[in-house]
Amino acid sequence: MDDVIRAEADELWELLRSIGDGGHGAYAYVCGSARFAVSVLQALTGIVPCDGREFLRGLVHDDLRTLWQLTAGFCDPHLDIRSLYTDLAAMSARPDTGLVRDSVSAVRRLLLAGDDFGRVTAMCRVYTHGDVRLPRDLKSAVLEGVRAFEIHEADVVERAGATLLTAAGDALAAVSAYYRRLAEQTRGQGVSANGAGEETIPDDRGMPGHGGPLPLPD
Repeated sequence: MDDVIRAEADELWELLRSIGDGGHGAYAYVCGSARFAVSVLQALTGIVPCDGREFLRGLVHDDLRTLWQLTAGFCDPHLDIRSLYTDLAAMSARPDTGLVRDSVSAVRRLLLAGDDFGRVTAMCRVYTHGDVRLPRDLKSAVLEGVRAFEIHEADVVERAGATLLTAAGDALAAVSAYYRRLAEQTRGQGVSANGAGEETIPDDRGMPGHGGPLPLPD
């Protein structure tokens, strides 16, 4: 049964999503022993799309660093690029960041316990809205840099180097705001990590919409 659920993950998720979020608002009724029911419930929780942590991990550890290194290298060779690393480390050490990262485990425990579906649903909406807003905020943050390239082209470093540096810094600010916003909403729902720790992100299942290759017709 677990294998069937994983194989049909995308279709099941579209059925289970609320109508307000574009799904069909379906319910899962499990008939069988308690052990069987828990096994099915765990498999069902596993089909929920990534909550954004994998994207954020790559963004913070790779993409933002690369963006800053290239921007600083072109625009101000004398700037100490380690300043961004200090800011990243400070952001990662904040209680808000830890709460958001670890709260997924707490919400999963609530779901498996089966006695607070209202709060679980509310937190899923918090994750969904936050993860949708973050890429939009990042695009807005770097937009001024893109416009500077379009206007000045080869002369962008001389004429708008400061604008590029500001845009790169604003991208980090957008990520910091994401963590602050989600932490506030998480506390508002009465959810705390309680030392749960961040869950291990499962391997890519290779399904469309989850990082896998899209099958193309011949």
